[in-house]
Amino acid sequence: MTVSVDYRTVPDNRIPTAYDDSWEAIKWAAQHVDGNGPESWLNEYADLGHVFFASLSAGANIAHQMAIRVGSENLGGSINLDRGNHPAPPIFLGKNTRRVGRSGLPVY
Repeated sequence: MTVSVDYRTVPDNRIPTAYDDSWEAIKWAAQHVDGNGPESWLNEYADLGHVFFASLSAGANIAHQMAIRVGSENLGGSINLDRGNHPAPPIFLGKNTRRVGRSGLPVY
């Protein structure tokens, strides 16, 4: 299962709005740890004992901060960061960069 957070971005919203939005999403997912959350499909299919965060660019920074916060705060459940956080490496595009595939990922 994948959960994507539609956090509010700058410049319309100041920091820490994106972090707060992401934390609210994590708390929402954590309600389902014991199978008693408000979303029945999540109770049935989610394995919150094996969770990892991943993102690109600014989202990778947010994912990193959320991994730290999950490890340091009690969510009242047992979300287990399985192998922690997977931020993507920074991407530096130059004039010799070409994009491939439907995703448009850069190839050097």
